[in-house]
Amino acid sequence: MEINLEGLEFRLTCGEYQVTGGFDAKWQSDDTDAPVWARLSLSEELIQFLKDNPADSYALEIGNDAGYELLVSGRGTFTSESTVIIKDAEETSAEHMTAFFLDTTLQEAARYLFTVFEVSKYQMTNTDYGRRKNFRVDAASYQEALRQLNAVYQADITFYTQNGCIYYGVQPDQDGYYQLSDDNVLDIERSGDIWVADIIPVPGIKPRQIVQLSCDEFIGSAQVISCTIEGNERGIDMQIKFREADDG
Repeated sequence: MEINLEGLEFRLTCGEYQVTGGFDAKWQSDDTDAPVWARLSLSEELIQFLKDNPADSYALEIGNDAGYELLVSGRGTFTSESTVIIKDAEETSAEHMTAFFLDTTLQEAARYLFTVFEVSKYQMTNTDYGRRKNFRVDAASYQEALRQLNAVYQADITFYTQNGCIYYGVQPDQDGYYQLSDDNVLDIERSGDIWVADIIPVPGIKPRQIVQLSCDEFIGSAQVISCTIEGNERGIDMQIKFREADDG
């Protein structure tokens, strides 16, 4: 979604209610299978409001009057009276399950495991890893099950969740590339193969995307490996980590 980058603010949805102030927020996402998360520090007024209006689900967005971009949604866990953690995809658990597979492709096994763990929204790789004649999976979450599946098929397949959809060995289509330059890169440093840049917030930039940079320190294509956005109603900052993208 393309949005006007002027006057960005956080918007928090708590059940049926929405607020745009009264909290500090830090959101983080990376290119591992760790869940996307946000930590919110609440004002006394918002603490009391949530006591009077408890919510099971939370969503954190960033945007302005022109539109908002979802950062994370899920259950909120209070680690203290004033701090709540929202995770996009906590370990989806069930009673410990054991499944036996005979003459099965990776995709057939994955579809069955997603069904067992009640995962309805997913996309997966079409790569042919052959068939395995006889194996079993013992797991209490889909994450644990997919890791075992990778081991069975000797496949190094990454998986992660974005906006409620699980991507197993694939990533969302990227129609275009964000352009970053000295106009919106505030600071940039390099540590080995990893670059760290403080930028004017661009909410659409997410891990695994390719962005185009043109600044004094770096010119070319970069693959984003992590994003952090934090701030409050007084201002919002964003930092990305990236590595040089492969030409292929």
